[in-house]
Amino acid sequence: MKLAELASENTYWESSKILKEWTAVDISHTMVGHLLNRVGKAQGDADKKMVQELEESASLPEGKKVDYLYAEADGVFVRSLKKKKHHEVSHGIFYEGWNKNGKRVSLKNPKVIMTTQSVDRFWQEVQTYAAHEYSLEQTQIVSNSDGGAGYSAERFRQAFSQSKKQHLHQLDAYHIAQEINRTFGYKKSELKDQLKAAIKNMI
Repeated sequence: MKLAELASENTYWESSKILKEWTAVDISHTMVGHLLNRVGKAQGDADKKMVQELEESASLPEGKKVDYLYAEADGVFVRSLKKKKHHEVSHGIFYEGWNKNGKRVSLKNPKVIMTTQSVDRFWQEVQTYAAHEYSLEQTQIVSNSDGGAGYSAERFRQAFSQSKKQHLHQLDAYHIAQEINRTFGYKKSELKDQLKAAIKNMI
């Protein structure tokens, strides 16, 4: 599973190199790809079974009740072993908040979903997993994404539709800055500074 997470952020060759340099594990980039496919299939089979069980159930399971649930999702393209071939790894995480220990911050009860299945299938798995874990009727959902295709605010609303509270969705600071640069150009300007200041005051 950890290898699959590593391979979702690096090429197979880079993953193999990182493992060799930082651990006692020495495997080829071909084996990295093979293991990633095995993990993906095992996770996919487990998720498919969970989705089927929920669809066949007469009612939702009684899950944990929380005041807030934070969710993030994005897609990462990973190179295949075949030339000019790529796999999209859909990656999602939801958590109940943050734990602080001095300056160190960690997520509270994070749940991760990662798959190479279709984006529609990914969101179905997110919805099913959330329904199994939580009773969200009175939970405030706060989501975050880059707003790209397949990871819009509407996708989050559908996945966490159990909640009766108004859904809050936000773009992260990096993508807000990126959109400002795309709209107004990358050169420094007074208008851009004023816009950034206005957005900061709204947060």
